[in-house]
This record gives sequence, structure tokens and C-alpha cells, in this order.
Amino acid sequence: MGAVGSAQVETPITDSARLAVLRRTKLLDTGVEEAFDRLTRLATRVLDVPIALVSLVDAQRQFFKSAVGLTEPWASRRETPLSHSFCQHVVVSGQPFVVVDAREHPLVRENLAIRDLGVIAYAGMPLATKQGDVLGSFCAIRPNPHEWTADQLDLLRDLAAAATTEIELRLELAEAERLHGESQAVLDAIREAIVMIGADGRQVRVNGRFGELFGLAKRPGEPIAAAELLPALAELFDEPGEIGRLLGDQTDPRQPTVTIVRQRYPKSRKLELFAATVATEAAEPHGRLYVFRDVTREREVDRTKNAFIAQVSHEFRTPLTSIKGYVDLLLEGAVGELTPEQEEFLGVVASNSARLSTLIDDLLDLARIESGKIELRCVDLDLRLLVQAAAQSLRPQIDAKQQSLTVSCSAQVPHVWGDAGRVLQILTNLLSNAHKYTPVGGRLSVSLETAGDQVRVAVADTGIGLSPEEQAQLFTQFFRANRDQVREARGTGLGLAITRSLVELHGGAITYSSELGAGSTFTVVLPIHAADGESTSS
Repeated sequence: MGAVGSAQVETPITDSARLAVLRRTKLLDTGVEEAFDRLTRLATRVLDVPIALVSLVDAQRQFFKSAVGLTEPWASRRETPLSHSFCQHVVVSGQPFVVVDAREHPLVRENLAIRDLGVIAYAGMPLATKQGDVLGSFCAIRPNPHEWTADQLDLLRDLAAAATTEIELRLELAEAERLHGESQAVLDAIREAIVMIGADGRQVRVNGRFGELFGLAKRPGEPIAAAELLPALAELFDEPGEIGRLLGDQTDPRQPTVTIVRQRYPKSRKLELFAATVATEAAEPHGRLYVFRDVTREREVDRTKNAFIAQVSHEFRTPLTSIKGYVDLLLEGAVGELTPEQEEFLGVVASNSARLSTLIDDLLDLARIESGKIELRCVDLDLRLLVQAAAQSLRPQIDAKQQSLTVSCSAQVPHVWGDAGRVLQILTNLLSNAHKYTPVGGRLSVSLETAGDQVRVAVADTGIGLSPEEQAQLFTQFFRANRDQVREARGTGLGLAITRSLVELHGGAITYSSELGAGSTFTVVLPIHAADGESTSS
């Protein structure tokens, strides 16, 4: 306590950063709290003083968060102007301030607290945060001169540390509330419904979109009992049991999952449900995150698009078949001998008809895959025969570019369970790509071997390779790299997207490695067909 009129004293007091921290504690102008009063009562007993204060120094005043022994009216007001403040000197210096007799001390002998509050002997310890902001003082006061002992000052320092710990807790709480508010604002701005379940599985937090989508009147950000919310949420779907299972599934909590579910109330919708683990910085599970995204419109657009593609493709195929048939007849001499120029022109028509036919086939496959209508006629397959068939079908094109092709098949390769035509399509697509994007004289290879409970096929080339940017879009529909070497090779940009979908429909996976200018390797793994016929089939 102790008013000093110079600007040198006022500058630290009015420091905006310090005052901002003080306000974040949310302790100014608040009621008494036992956590602080316990410390000031203890101070009066162990230090044998009549007055002990937890004083927070504001820009123009000091506020007593705890005050034991003050006389009226100060006990009720719980604050004084800085003209009555000794504690401001603790804030200014950041050090303990000890006064034996205030009437003789040069800093405070004119202080009004001597007259109005009876402050003669004073000992104050800084209330400083971990960042070094001094917010006030924990002080002990006597109405008569007193020589403070080292033990008394040590005890006072310990009590100040305990009070500082309480203040730090308030700052941490304020920071947690700020972060919670920010995160909730972000969540509420997201147009997907979000559900977060705590690690104990008992508390649930939702965002604003959750209430809009499901009609469950819950206040965003406030914890809700999982036992109350989740059953009510599950009842809004066609298959409540399945939703309940998905929301409570902890079998593989680290593995994100995506599922399409159908909401029936308060409005019929198709929703994409994404589920993933929320982890701490130490990678320990901290709860589960569920995101419901309304894909009703997307699915309808996809359905319309696929129906349109299928219809247009069929409409194109009929005249295209006729064109191809007549061109073949002309090339075979059905209407007489052709001149070299006529043969050249008809060859161009035949080539582009074949290209258009391939595009139509790819579009139809894409539409079937996206609509889930593709059918696999699965049987027991010997991949060695299919690898040889794919290599044989492309042999003329490979020879035309003077490329070498090596086919390596292990002697004992187990069979797989799949659709022969579709698996051949997978192999042909990969080998065709290797051929198209490998220069004249390059090398191609196909290897087939067993890998645990899977069969692995690798198609490698010494072609143009892929940049990291191109690899990121490799399986994107209609993507083709913007390079002359790519544009020279005809293609639709659908082959790899279709290939990956077909591989996954067979329960397999496709991976790749590539380096720009050094070639690529695409690897397909398919599950071995068990002898008892229990392998996955579509």
C-alpha cells in the first residue's frame, strides 16, 4: 500500500499487459473465497499480526481478494485508492517490500493508509505469475513498529506462493474457457453435425449444427450425459442398433471409419458418418469424434450423373458399333479395293472408334462402380494364366515400341477368388499404362509371387515416372499430368481410378512407387482363395 505520484511508479502499475493478465484472472470485484481467506487467517496466526491481505493492484486502486482484520468501512469496501496503497511498491519493484515504521520510511511516510487504516509495520510479498507479471501482494500489517524476522518473512513468502498458485489456477481456467470458446465457435461454424465423446464414454459435446440436423434441443458446447443423448440419437435412424454400435465402437479406436447411414426423423436424409479417435499429444486416446455430413443431395446428384452417363454411353455405343462394323467391312474390301489414301483415312476412323469405345467402356464401369451396381462373377482363378494373357494381348504394341517385357511367376502361386474378366482388366490396365508411358526401347516387367496370405503382382517400368504433385492426384478421376510426354499417350484419366476400385472390390489393395524420370512400379495384392471356399467374394 502507499501512493507515489511520480510517473516512475505509475508506469509498471498501468502496464497494459500486466492489467490484461489481472483481468483474465476474473478475481477483481468478486466475493470472498475460502481458498484465499484460509491463507490470510493462517497468516494472522503464524505471524501474530492483526491484518493480512491478498491485494490485487489495478490501474487506479487495489482490490482485496481476501482481507482479515481490516476495520470499517474498508472491510466492507474491500478496496482502496492507490493513495492508500503500500502494495503498489511490490508491483513496481517486483520484490518484497518490508517496512518497520511507515512514519519514518521515505517511500510511504506520506501515505494516507497510515492515518486511515492504521498501517505502521508492513511486509508484502509479490503475487507473480509464471510469466513474471506481478499482480499484487500478499501482505501482513501491524498498527505499531515491528522488526520483521527472517522466519516471519519466509513464512509470508510461502503463503504468498500458495496464493499465487490459486491465482495461476484461475488463469489456467480462464485460458481453458477461452480455448473452449474458440473451439466451440469453430465447431459451430462447421456445417457438419459433430459429436465428441469423452475418454470415459460418459460425457458428450455437440456443435450447433447437431441440433439443426437432428432436432435434439441441446445447448452447443455444454457436456451432455452420453446415456441420455446417444440412445435418443440412435432412434432417429433406420437402424438404431447399428448407429448405437457405431457410436460405441471402441474395437479399433485409432482407425478412422466412414459409413453411410440413413436418418429417418425429423427428416429423411443420407448421412456420411466419419469416426476417429481424439488423441493427446502423447498419442493416448482422449475420446471419440463423430462427424455427420448430409450427403443426400450429393448422392442424388451422383445417381443422376451415373444414370446420365449410362444412358448417353448406351446411346453412343449403338451408332459406334455400326460405324466400326462398316469401317471393318470397307477395310476388308467389301466394296472393292481401296486406295492407300482411303485405307489411311479409314484407319484413322477405326482408331478413333476404338478409342471412343474404350472411353464408353470406362464411363460405364465408373458409373457402375459409383452406384454400387457392378457385378463380380467370382471363381477360383490362377493368376499366372491371367498375367500371361495380359502380356500376350499387349505384345504387338510393346514390340512396336521395341520395348522388352519380362514376366516372372513363382512356380507355386496359390489361386485367388475373383472375376476373371475384371482381374484381367486390372492387369491389362497396369501393363498398358507401363507401355504407354515408357519410351521406345524401355523395359517392362511383371512379377507374381506369394506374400503371406496374399498374392502380389508388381508391374514395373523404366518410363517417365511421376512427380510428387502428380502422385498426390494419381487415382483422381480424369486426372492426367500436364506434360508433353503424357499428352502424347492417349488416355481418359479413368484407368487407374477404375483399377483401384476393382482391386478393392476383390478385397485387395494397390500401391505404387515412382520417381520422376526413373519409372514406376504398381503393386496389387489380392487375398488367397482358401481351400474351403470361405474367402471373400463379391
